[in-house]
Amino acid sequence: MKALSYLRFLSLLAVWAIVAGCQQTALLDPQDGNPVELNADGRRYRVERLEKKPGGYAWVSESMIRYYPHGIYEVARQDDRFFYVKQYLPEATKSVPADSLREPVALPASKHFRWGSFDNGLPRRGQWRDNFAVTDVNRDGFPDLIFTPARKTLGYPVIFLGNGRGDWSRWAEASFPQIAFDYGGAAAADFNADGHQDIAFGMHLLGVTALTGNSRGEFRDYSIDLPRKTRADPQALSSRKIVAYDWDGDGRPDLLVQNERLGADPTRSISDGMVVYLNRTDKWVRTPSEKPLVTAALIAVDRSAKRLAVIDASAPEGKLKINERVSGRWVVHDVPGFTGGAQFTALAITNTVDGNSPAFAVAYRAHNASGWWSYIDIILQRDGTWKRLPLHAAPGAQGTQVMDFARLRSGGDFYDLVSLLVNGQIDVYRQASDSTYSKDQSISVPDWRAGCQGYGMQVRDLDGDGIDELIAAYAGESTALSKQPECVSGGAIQIYKVSLQQ
Repeated sequence: MKALSYLRFLSLLAVWAIVAGCQQTALLDPQDGNPVELNADGRRYRVERLEKKPGGYAWVSESMIRYYPHGIYEVARQDDRFFYVKQYLPEATKSVPADSLREPVALPASKHFRWGSFDNGLPRRGQWRDNFAVTDVNRDGFPDLIFTPARKTLGYPVIFLGNGRGDWSRWAEASFPQIAFDYGGAAAADFNADGHQDIAFGMHLLGVTALTGNSRGEFRDYSIDLPRKTRADPQALSSRKIVAYDWDGDGRPDLLVQNERLGADPTRSISDGMVVYLNRTDKWVRTPSEKPLVTAALIAVDRSAKRLAVIDASAPEGKLKINERVSGRWVVHDVPGFTGGAQFTALAITNTVDGNSPAFAVAYRAHNASGWWSYIDIILQRDGTWKRLPLHAAPGAQGTQVMDFARLRSGGDFYDLVSLLVNGQIDVYRQASDSTYSKDQSISVPDWRAGCQGYGMQVRDLDGDGIDELIAAYAGESTALSKQPECVSGGAIQIYKVSLQQ
């Protein structure tokens, strides 16, 4: 007994010695005896270690990282191999905010929709990430799909031509300039105003590239003054999300690029969460930093491409700040009532029926007294105040990767919501009235794609019938925290066509 007591004394003494050399206080968790530290605000946390896997994380602020695909973490310290992140512990001695004690949301169940395939000819293998563009690039009247190269292929961009009937073929005649490409995000717009759709890519570690095109598939470099990795400039803006949007209201599409913060650019000092490049016909000009962009982590554009919104990765003190861009100026919305420390994972925006005010959807996760919970809320403005409609609240941290509003039926001004989960499942929320939704049948994960993660999704009318199809991109990654099975196929691109149940 004396020996055990002495060993325990040495253990406590060692912990005390470590604490004496730092500014934070270390205790012992009574549950398992592991060290627990006190934050400056009095909250307790345990430090957990995450490996620095290339491409597996991204900085979203000076102290926060997004660790794919599991969430956003606050970094306590780091070394060459690992991040040491804070996992905050519930405080039994303090009352838990009412919002964090929400019961699981049980929306009325509905079976209005059923789903069929609309993706003949699209790949069932390969890591297709992260975001893609949908536009009629060959001017045949039917939307096409534009992707960066599948991850680990180091090839050229891939364009799948559609015929409006669910058949797709890779555009073999497409030719690209002899520059480096890699996986990431794609955007499409007519940058040089010649009537043809052009494309731009935000690529992991390689920077940003824009290309002008024609209906014959001949693409030319259009990237003057964009941050792109070259032999002379080995570091560039790393991104996997890029959006074409008329930033300054001059009628020309500009580029908004999300910064992964993985490749610091010493010549351009790019550190903002979102970076804007204005289209000046013969070159691109970066705009000065603006406050909403400095810490922005998520971005969404409405279907009309007239409204854009960005939000931060978290909501300090439970208040979400939505920075909306309309007609070249900012409109800031403060939406209260969120759980303190909420981590936002997805954002969507659409115009409401009156066309004067937007509707937002946010997906997030939060840790409370019972563990991690995942949420989805619709945010509407009513009588001058913001109203939150809970669509989803359930235990667990495996939440939504991307979501969007969709038109899944003809007639009426309804805005249904579709949500692509990290595990590849798609949940569908049917709007029943202005302020009520039902939970319709989910699109489950087929056996051949088990273990693949959902990375990108768009809703677009691909056959001209006024009803949106769902386009989703999947990829397989080994992860440090998940126990999910390996993605055997490596990933896929799938399109789902909706019809109404009889």
